[in-house]
Amino acid sequence: MGHRSLDLSRGPRRRRLASAPAVGRQSGHRHGQSLRAYGLPRAAGRAGRQSPIVLRLLPRQRLCGEAGREIGNGPERPALLRLRRPLHGLFRRQRVLLPERAAAAELRGRQISGRDVPRYVAPAGGGDAAIRPICDRQGARALRGQRVVSGRGKKEGGKGQNREGLSRRQLIGGAAVAAAVVAIPGNRAEAAPAAAAPASAPGADRWVKLRCAFKDVVMDGRKMRLRAYNGQIPGPPIEVRPGETLRIRVENALPPYDSTGWSGDHNVPHRLDSTNLHIHGMDVRPHLFEPLGTSDPLSRMIAIRSGEQKDYVFEVPSNHPPGLYWYHPHHHGSTVVQAVSGMAGAIIVRGAIDEVPEIKAARDIPLVMQDIGLFQSEEDPNLWTYLPKQNAIWQTFGGNVTMYDPATGKTNPTSLRGGFTTGDYALRYYLLNGVPFFRETHNPAVPQSPVPAQMKPPRIRMNPGEVVRFRMLNATSDNLMPIVVEGHVMQLIALDGVNFAAPRAIPINGNGDGNGQVLLASANRAEFLIKAVSKPGVYRIVQLPQTQQFLDSAQKTICEIEVVGKPMDMALPTALPVSPRNYPLIDPSEVKRIRTFQFGGAFPGVVNPYVGIDFLINNMQYQETAVPTVVNRGDVEEWHLVVEGVHHGGTEGHPFHVHVNSFEVISVGGNPLPPGTIQDTIWIPQDTIVVIRMKFQQWLGKSVFHCHILPHEDTGMMQNFLIVDAGADTHHAAAMHPAVPSGHGGHGR
Repeated sequence: MGHRSLDLSRGPRRRRLASAPAVGRQSGHRHGQSLRAYGLPRAAGRAGRQSPIVLRLLPRQRLCGEAGREIGNGPERPALLRLRRPLHGLFRRQRVLLPERAAAAELRGRQISGRDVPRYVAPAGGGDAAIRPICDRQGARALRGQRVVSGRGKKEGGKGQNREGLSRRQLIGGAAVAAAVVAIPGNRAEAAPAAAAPASAPGADRWVKLRCAFKDVVMDGRKMRLRAYNGQIPGPPIEVRPGETLRIRVENALPPYDSTGWSGDHNVPHRLDSTNLHIHGMDVRPHLFEPLGTSDPLSRMIAIRSGEQKDYVFEVPSNHPPGLYWYHPHHHGSTVVQAVSGMAGAIIVRGAIDEVPEIKAARDIPLVMQDIGLFQSEEDPNLWTYLPKQNAIWQTFGGNVTMYDPATGKTNPTSLRGGFTTGDYALRYYLLNGVPFFRETHNPAVPQSPVPAQMKPPRIRMNPGEVVRFRMLNATSDNLMPIVVEGHVMQLIALDGVNFAAPRAIPINGNGDGNGQVLLASANRAEFLIKAVSKPGVYRIVQLPQTQQFLDSAQKTICEIEVVGKPMDMALPTALPVSPRNYPLIDPSEVKRIRTFQFGGAFPGVVNPYVGIDFLINNMQYQETAVPTVVNRGDVEEWHLVVEGVHHGGTEGHPFHVHVNSFEVISVGGNPLPPGTIQDTIWIPQDTIVVIRMKFQQWLGKSVFHCHILPHEDTGMMQNFLIVDAGADTHHAAAMHPAVPSGHGGHGR
């Protein structure tokens, strides 16, 4: 069997970690606690063939120990660590090292890059060259007893680089995406364990396991039962490169949910224990319907039931744009309940933009924003969760819960504490990298204006003149966020994962239109550079107040930047490498068809009496087996996205999102946008037309577009579309539109 090698470059010093700016995760684990939380099972008994691994320990390796002190480990020669048990037996759940049931021979030639090493291995206490995985106590004890054999070896690549050509700075900073650190005076910043896939050579496989389960936490003094991937909120970050194959196993450990009383209408929330996976924004094969990539118009949506698992395989195109993407559940009827309980995580595609010298020199800080919607549990009033009974609807205007009776066509009051909501929650928190920074409480006096409460925001330290790269993800279920960085010009470099040809300098406080320096609807991402001003002080990253939605959204301080320390003068880039997948830009002469899609609804509801409000696209609710839109692979189309006034069902704006391919935004409300504004999600304000153009590249199959206000999507504001080769036979018997019932349900808002 072949050896597996890990090239360990010099790890980050403790003082480096202490000043690292990535904002901490929700769990707030100390290092020892994280070992217990993410520990692996006991070592398996000796069986099968031995599985040796070569661990190349470069001189002067330094990593942070369990007690936070700096541990030096500098053997002059690399060491060969022999494991006497199969790797998948000793570390049974660590799929990042070996996929389940993979043969030992599959290890040959696969590597973990230097940038990932601080996440997985660290010097053990005692022993010259003893190594243990950082997230496994049992494995640590097993490995300490193994024989360590010295062997000759040399550092490959140029000075300060590992075999993948990564610089020492990248090796030090590479774990920032997964290692969450809170920079709060008086606290020691420590790295949290990561569950991202290990780095591998271009064209190789990356393996990730995502386990969905309940997670009990205490936040703001309240006991809560949330949902999480791998016990983390947000979920473990995933890194991948163009040309690689990303393999994700989704294991559903959510407990069974009782959907007795569900009518079978997919636009009524149901089967809250079923899930699936969407990797949002990435240009990959359609993956919502069974089987993956199917072109069958009648195919059903993937549903991973409680106790089941499913493997997803995504071939990432070799010309895929590098940038920030994300993943979340997308099972129609349970999407929002799972997402607003914590199930979401970031994906970073590495590529050419990361090698731009000015960007490469900057610290890289992800900012993942989520909301957590809560009601008191029906079983325990001291426990806050989101687990509505089947057909129970929370009425925002009444602050009570009702159920629709199909026999009478009326809604009836209940004594339940919580229900499915398309509006407000009894209690809601906003999190940054898992840390709560804002709280909202339902306001019975003014139901559309929740009572706001700012919490202590996380703080990031920057030196005067330092440049930091921020990657901001709005993973909230419904909140539109106009973002401003106080006192600083924002150098916007990318939206929704696709970078511009050059940074766009957005002036302090934006353009004065209320949209801030960058406007992030639910699901939008923005990547920007901030060069700290010379004047020391504390500057906030703020969501400005907005009233463009059903609920008023108060101003929120997301986090703070403290400018302090020795001045620097880091450079900003003037040009960026563009993605060949998106450039050259679409010429208007290439457009072969223009379509119009209108987003609207009716309140009280008519076609969806169980929910009590209708959310429609082109006056239709979502139908799983209907494909109203068929497009040709290789064609360019122009779509006009419309939200009309209140008299035409346009009661608020909607964020439009399309799967499989990104689009170029041409204009909003008749105002042209700068060329090269490429997104996968765009906010459509009320009484506005947004014009976009897109080319349907590479992939065939059935997919969807929808409003990314998740309660709207889950209750009908979504449509299927089919990408085919020109001339393909797409005839099918579409499901008929549901008959309009004689009565209607409650308001459901």
